[in-house]
Amino acid sequence: MKTNAGIVRSVAREFARVAPQSIMVVVSNPLDVMCICRQRRPAAPRERVLGMAGVLDTARYRMFLAEAMDVSVEDIQAMVLGGHGDTMVPLVSYTTVSGIR
Repeated sequence: MKTNAGIVRSVAREFARVAPQSIMVVVSNPLDVMCICRQRRPAAPRERVLGMAGVLDTARYRMFLAEAMDVSVEDIQAMVLGGHGDTMVPLVSYTTVSGIR
């Protein structure tokens, strides 16, 4: 965590220097902590710091389903909600394979 926090802070300083109005999308783990690190040093408005956990975990969920059912990931429509990690919940009732629940 310490190593990733140092990297995020270093990148954040460059963002602040080169493109202070930019939006930073954080993908480093632990994601929530890294988003806080980016938001605090150097200070950034919370609406300019985004975490990719939901999108990333939704893609992983779709991939696992596609592999398990031997179909293309493009045939899977799915979504997960919640915090990145153990609290994330797949929305099984909204998951479809080629339009079939």
